[in-house]
Amino acid sequence: MSDYRRRVISGIAASLLGVVPAALLGGIGTIALALIWMRLFPALRRVDRLE
Repeated sequence: MSDYRRRVISGIAASLLGVVPAALLGGIGTIALALIWMRLFPALRRVDRLE
């Protein structure tokens, strides 16, 4: 997804929801995605270093 498209989608979300709720939704979505990724790939969770 291009940077321009991301900015447009963020702007639309902010105009529909308001700035603070859109930022909270983005933050919660990011944390949820990280938790899902940890669940799907448990081996990555146990890695100490990337070599």
